[in-house]
Amino acid sequence: RAVIDMAIWDGLARSLGQPLWRLLGGAPGQIKAYDSSGLGISTPQAVVSEAENMQARGFDCVKVRLGYATVAQDLAVLDALRRRFGDRLKVMVDFNQALAFDDALIRCQALDACDLVWIEEPLNAQDLEGAARLAAQISTPLQLGENLFSIVEVTRSLGLSSSKYLMPDVQKIGGVTAWLAAADAAQIRGVPVSSHLFPHQSLHLLAAAPNRHYLEYVDWMDAVFTPLKVEKGGWINLPEAPGSGLELRAGAMAKFAV
Repeated sequence: RAVIDMAIWDGLARSLGQPLWRLLGGAPGQIKAYDSSGLGISTPQAVVSEAENMQARGFDCVKVRLGYATVAQDLAVLDALRRRFGDRLKVMVDFNQALAFDDALIRCQALDACDLVWIEEPLNAQDLEGAARLAAQISTPLQLGENLFSIVEVTRSLGLSSSKYLMPDVQKIGGVTAWLAAADAAQIRGVPVSSHLFPHQSLHLLAAAPNRHYLEYVDWMDAVFTPLKVEKGGWINLPEAPGSGLELRAGAMAKFAV
């Protein structure tokens, strides 16, 4: 369903000679992005080195994966980043659903002192009630939404106040139409909305959302599709080319043909 919906919107925008963001009612400008291309479980030194490369590409905001064996190890990674960058680098963290509630509460309360942008998916993504309980007991904003598969689940999450922020995935939620419906539902409740993966298409969706927050940038498909150009500070200009911005690189099909 999502693939068909995304293709229809892309085709309609191309047929009208418009970028998708304009067709959706967005205004020209830039969208703020953070780099989520790496920063997986590793040593503090390796994480710092990778963050340096991200900063050199223009980003001043990155997402770090946590969920080490102990909370002390989680904190050591963040401490290494803070000692290297000070407040010049904003940091989100993502537990990728790795924690049980009691462990999540201990770790997230410890992270409250770290001045993070958000803590993402510490619990199983389906435990929206647990997320609401956790969110009420910590000061750092919780982020979730990439594993909500319908507007019904989004509405339930928002109704429970399971997180302060929401980040629907355009593929999982059901395409452009459903993503925009999720953003509208979040807007009604005053919840900022970010994207999950699919940076080319998500750039257009965020442009149409008055409650937009961050674009999740990943470079995983740059060998196949034309990369987005990142400006200093992690800003990405909205494109003027018709469609949703996903274009094959010259020779990519031949290079990866099997």
